Amino acid sequence: MRSRAVAQPNILVVIIDSLRADRVGAVGSQQSLTPFIDNLASGGVVYERAYAPSSWTVPVVASLFTGQYPSEHGVTTFFSRLQDRTTLAETLATVGYATSAVTANSAIQSRSGFDTGFERYALVGEPTMQNLKSDGGLVNQKALEFVDSIDGKRPQFLYLHYMDVHMPYRTHAGITPPREASLQRSDEQLANAMIWYRWNFTANEVWRLEDMYDGEVQYVDTELRDLFAGLEQRGFLNGALVIVTSDHGEQFGRHGLYGHGGSLNETLIRVPLLIRTPDGTLGRVTTPVQLGGLPAFILQTVGAPRPPSMHFAPLPTTDSAATRTRNAAVRSELVQSGHKEYWKHKQALVLGRYKLLVSPDDKEVMYDLSRDPYERRPLPSVNATLDDILETELAAAQQRRVADEERAQVTPDAATLERLRAAGYLN
Repeated sequence: MRSRAVAQPNILVVIIDSLRADRVGAVGSQQSLTPFIDNLASGGVVYERAYAPSSWTVPVVASLFTGQYPSEHGVTTFFSRLQDRTTLAETLATVGYATSAVTANSAIQSRSGFDTGFERYALVGEPTMQNLKSDGGLVNQKALEFVDSIDGKRPQFLYLHYMDVHMPYRTHAGITPPREASLQRSDEQLANAMIWYRWNFTANEVWRLEDMYDGEVQYVDTELRDLFAGLEQRGFLNGALVIVTSDHGEQFGRHGLYGHGGSLNETLIRVPLLIRTPDGTLGRVTTPVQLGGLPAFILQTVGAPRPPSMHFAPLPTTDSAATRTRNAAVRSELVQSGHKEYWKHKQALVLGRYKLLVSPDDKEVMYDLSRDPYERRPLPSVNATLDDILETELAAAQQRRVADEERAQVTPDAATLERLRAAGYLN
């Protein structure tokens, strides 16, 4: 693709499924797992406290496409259908964008409406119980094919969803640390035990799972390096708006849980977020921000109108702007969990240093994240200010919803069920 000089920049959104914020150097990690991402972040805005609107993929991605909470767009199960909502891709298409999406996550499928507004939409690979994940290299290949298929007369919106960091974890020669000789179970057995809820791990086995996870983080960092090299060669990145983030994090036994989707703890809903703007804005935003504000930010940046249904405010690019936005209060929700026995929270609210968690039976607990970032020591009482803000937030969200609206569902075929089982989504 030839380099273009147009008023509307190309847009690249990269989702690294399951990537925790504390694994990214630009957000504070000391592990040196993400050198390419860290270098990319040095040329843009880094959000130190970005929060996803939920703790698993399906509702979060629907929020990123609609700018609504999961309880509002209604996509809260694997077989919910995204419909009757104006999406980011649809809006960009109306102002001349060529829209393309490539996903390695079989839960983000076209039959569930996630392809709404995209001219080109591809699920890469065929994950099965024998071939567990679609490699990021397949995402890169299809993404570059899509870019090459579009002439240089239109700006492009490219959404890419990587699954390399998502369980079950693989090992990579020269990247994954060597195993301890004392481990009795194989890496494959440990990975399978995690996705099938057989969580009787020893301390050394948990460390091994984290080593495998960290190896996947390093691996996807190299995949992004290759992607950006290909896009650079094609002129796609000249003056582009570039966003790299995650849909949620991962848990390794803290709070009694593994994987994701069962709680709203920090390790799940606090995600890495970096943005390179066309005007080269540099900085760090340290106040809490809602990842769901991403579509409004994109539309604002490229000068496209924001649909009235997209009510999340645009992401700020400075701390002062974040503080002016609803007192920097950020909410996340888990409308329903596919694993009821592990459903610990239904609401989370973060205001400055404090975090309020609400369980499905409406019990509340609060933490001081500045002193207790891993939520180990609940405070003796709940701050009334957070309680009031949460009530106001929930009332506003309720008014935006259609009363007793029936949510559309899709009937999965055998291949879809097989892919979901391979990713550990279904027992």
